[in-house]
Amino acid sequence: MRGNGAEMEGQPKNMKDQACATQDLVEGRLAILLWGIPLALIIGGGFLEKGRVWLWVPALVVAGVACLVNAVRCGRLHCYFTGVLYLLGTAAAILRGIGFLSISWNWLFAGLAAGTVLAFVPEWMRGKYTESKQRPYEGNGAGR
Repeated sequence: MRGNGAEMEGQPKNMKDQACATQDLVEGRLAILLWGIPLALIIGGGFLEKGRVWLWVPALVVAGVACLVNAVRCGRLHCYFTGVLYLLGTAAAILRGIGFLSISWNWLFAGLAAGTVLAFVPEWMRGKYTESKQRPYEGNGAGR
């Protein structure tokens, strides 16, 4: 047991987080495929005006769906926000690509980047995982 001094309900906080971390896709090698490659495609697309939509749309779909799966799977707090953000970013990129939306690519990227950073604020304040995923179900539901 690591002695970090942070205890909740008689257990070190990191033990609760460790139980959730086993289900967290961000913690494994799969994270490179689910978020690393999409990030590289988004950055690379920033340099290719004509190919940007073709790189950003699949990258945002993969990252957004992976975040939503991760939110449901392990309760990773920022994933509840970034999953929706990236899927909305996908819609904006498609609409921008077909000329229906007149926002600049730079503003779209800035919104996605700022939204991603802001999505981590609740984790910094409350911890990585939602409470419902940290605590195992207790009781049989009687009396509800």
